[in-house]
Amino acid sequence: MKPIRQILLAVAVILSAHLSQAQEGYLAIRGGYSSTSLNADGTSDIKLENRHTWHMNLVYSRVFKNSMFGFSVEPGYAIRGIETNRDSISYKFNYLSTPLLVDFYPIKDLRVGIGPEVSFLLGAKNRKNDSTKVDITDMYDNVVDISGTISVSYSLSFFADFGFRYNRSFTNIASSDAILNRRNLANEYVQVFLLLKIAN
Repeated sequence: MKPIRQILLAVAVILSAHLSQAQEGYLAIRGGYSSTSLNADGTSDIKLENRHTWHMNLVYSRVFKNSMFGFSVEPGYAIRGIETNRDSISYKFNYLSTPLLVDFYPIKDLRVGIGPEVSFLLGAKNRKNDSTKVDITDMYDNVVDISGTISVSYSLSFFADFGFRYNRSFTNIASSDAILNRRNLANEYVQVFLLLKIAN
């Protein structure tokens, strides 16, 4: 539970900063394409391939007035996992995730964000075929995934941003996977997203 306490402390610090300083910001919806993969140790004749999927987040973003810095909190839902060169193996992970980013604005309309992301595994399944799915959540029993995120986005207009994001887990979501014959499995993803501002 230590990582959760650290995240709660970080949220408290961010909210304190928000209350104590004049700021401007927005509420938004962010969503788009994700290319997800698993990093793992070991070799096998099963080739791990990226899974092409989607994500959706609510974004609460603030910029410190007369400053180049701000922060974003982005709770949301994401599908992760892998495809393979075997028709009987296709992993799909369902996550609730919350990136907590420190934002930097080097020039007008350009935002660079960096920070941790905390994700909670809702479930993991392997598709045996088009109609059969097998629950493998017990094998991926580390339900809390702590990762690092870097994000770059550009404001296309006052209401819309377009961006790219890279994320890599610091923690393993499973120590081993007998199906894949791999050890120390960890999530990784790349995203392309559109952010639509819904309130100031």
